[in-house]
Order: sequence, then structure tokens, then C-alpha cells
Amino acid sequence: MATVVEKNTVSMLKQSVVVMLQGMQSEADVLSKLSLWREASRIVNEEGVRAFWKGNMVTVAHRLPYSVLNFYAYEKYNKFFYSNPILQSYLGNASSSSFVHFVSGGLAGITAASATYPLDLVRTRLAAQRNTMYYQGIGHALRTICREEGFLGLYKGLGATSWLLTAWWYVFSLIQGVGTGGRARVYNT
Repeated sequence: MATVVEKNTVSMLKQSVVVMLQGMQSEADVLSKLSLWREASRIVNEEGVRAFWKGNMVTVAHRLPYSVLNFYAYEKYNKFFYSNPILQSYLGNASSSSFVHFVSGGLAGITAASATYPLDLVRTRLAAQRNTMYYQGIGHALRTICREEGFLGLYKGLGATSWLLTAWWYVFSLIQGVGTGGRARVYNT
């Protein structure tokens, strides 16, 4: 529920930034045209206030399965590594290993992102529409992408997202380790 409230609250700001940066061809363009107020005003004038929440419904629909899969996969990967005798003989006590938590978290993020990526792609495409409304909604976008780009078109960009999630999880693991005296926290469910 907290994620849904957060996503609805910051949607307006995020939409302004996405639209502001979309279509800028060079760094000079970005630096000379970077104005959040100007872009927000343009969005209101051209598309109305509701445009700030374009793609927000699919974001909310994406977060629940993503979060559930992420936590579930994390626990399953941890359980696998804890019960793996080869890994335990190599690392000693695998449950206290930052490496195990890092790998489990990275794999969980990639698993959840892979399963829910089509919704993330649709959200991005719905939010990026400006003057021409190519997609009329979530279902239309999913059908159009499958028809025009094939089923694998729903997964364009998943590789980059997977690398980003792994890097994010690594940083998160480092920060979490710093806050616990260098030991990764272990959550038992």
C-alpha cells in the first residue's frame, strides 16, 4: 500500500522529468532547456493536469506482483544457497555471508523484473506519448507491441534493466552492511 501511495504522489514530478528529457538529442539541449516549471506548464497547457498521471495505473498494477515475486524469489534463492553444501563448505556459514545476500537479492530482482517487465515497458511507452496517442491503454499497448514487434518485443530493454537492478542491489547491500556494523541483516520469515 505504501508503494501505491508513493507512486501516486511522485507521479507528477516523474512525468515532468520523463517528458522533459524525452526527445533531447544532445547534452547542450538538456542543459539549455532544463526547466521543470516550464515543462510542467507545457504539459498542463497541451495535455491537461491528468497527463501527469499517464501510465500511473500500470505502475500501480506492476508494483504488487513485482514486490511479491521479489520477496518470494529472495527467500527461495537464500534457502537454496543456505542448503547448498558445496557453497557452505566454501564460505563457511553461508547465512552470514554478504555475498549470499548480494547474489540472492540480485537474482530476485532479475527474476521479478523478468516476470513483470512487459508492464514496465507499457508504463514507459504510455508515459512517453506526447502529441499522438499511439496506445489507448494497457491492453491496447500490450496487443500492439505483440502484433508489431512480436512477443519478445515486450522484453526490449530487459538486459539493461537487469544490470541496473543488480547494481542497485549491490549498493543497497553495501549501505545495509554499513548500518549493521559490516554484517548483512538476515530476515527470517
